[in-house]
Amino acid sequence: MNRSCELQIHPFYDGFSTITLLFTGICATIFVSIFVWCATDMIKLHKEVCRSEAALSLLRRRN
Repeated sequence: MNRSCELQIHPFYDGFSTITLLFTGICATIFVSIFVWCATDMIKLHKEVCRSEAALSLLRRRN
């Protein structure tokens, strides 16, 4: 028998690949969402700290 060395695509492999890509996409979306949420909170916190430091320095100058 003469067998060729062609790559055969199996339905299970295609399904597994699709599920893997879908899962990876969902995980990446969740990761990016959490990262953006944390970055936004850190920016807000940084602004609040800067305001507090400015207010404290004004109070120290007046005293």
